[in-house]
Amino acid sequence: MDCHLIIDSLRTFNSISFAMIREDGVLLDASAGFLKLLPETQRNLGATNVARFLLQPTFEQLKRSAHDPIVGVFTVGSVSGHTASISGTFYRDAEQWILLGEVDVEELSNINAQLSGLNFELAETQRDLSKSIIELDRLKQDAINESLADPLTGLGNRRSFDQSLMKEIARARRGDDALSLVMCDLDFFKQVNDTYGHDVGDEVLRSFAKLIASTIRSFDIAARFGGEEFMILMPGADKSQAIAIAERMRCALEHFNLDIPSIRITASFGVATLSSSDSPDSLLKKADLAMYRAKASGRNKVVGE
Repeated sequence: MDCHLIIDSLRTFNSISFAMIREDGVLLDASAGFLKLLPETQRNLGATNVARFLLQPTFEQLKRSAHDPIVGVFTVGSVSGHTASISGTFYRDAEQWILLGEVDVEELSNINAQLSGLNFELAETQRDLSKSIIELDRLKQDAINESLADPLTGLGNRRSFDQSLMKEIARARRGDDALSLVMCDLDFFKQVNDTYGHDVGDEVLRSFAKLIASTIRSFDIAARFGGEEFMILMPGADKSQAIAIAERMRCALEHFNLDIPSIRITASFGVATLSSSDSPDSLLKKADLAMYRAKASGRNKVVGE
């Protein structure tokens, strides 16, 4: 039979490991069965140095010993990966070397089983990793939310207010919209703490925060600025609209029942509206001045700057 016809037949066999190797170790020809033993990226005829994947004996050892055909078991594979044993013959044919044999079917089955197990473990690891990433993102978002919330009242804290103030001023400038700021401060709050204790004072602060949240519009932004001071940003509200909302809050607080005998809580409100020359600091200053004017004129009042 023609030698070339035999080689053409061998190329298609999965069960037979046939390799034709150049003197320098480059793979010239191979069967499908032999190529499967190599990493996918190293199956290029005429380019792959197959000597790297002949592990035991090595290619150099085989060449030195192959005065006559060597019959035995040859280990093929990757040092960092899986290997397989070929039972067959290694010999010289003119200017190249021939390795011809068959893979140990039982060993190959074990390898495939190991690979299946590893793939399953990898899939499980990837699923666990995905869950961990999702949980980490949730914890990260929770941490961000907590860092921007006042723990006592649940409203935004000073940090979140500062961020919102800059964003809302920038948004108002882009759209040429109105923006108002209301500063409110509970009247005589120190007397509440001194007379009834801080637990009662905390309950008053929580109650006032709930009243604010239930009175303002859904898109207004409320925050506890510090102590008994609260801030409310009102996008789109001009001075008269902001004063009307603040007055509604003042009246609601004045008639609010705290279920604590002899405690009457009121607050003073200062309203400032953004002008073309205002910065965050100057808008805050205007609201602060208006609030102190409300305090100075008798408290429990709304004053617009």
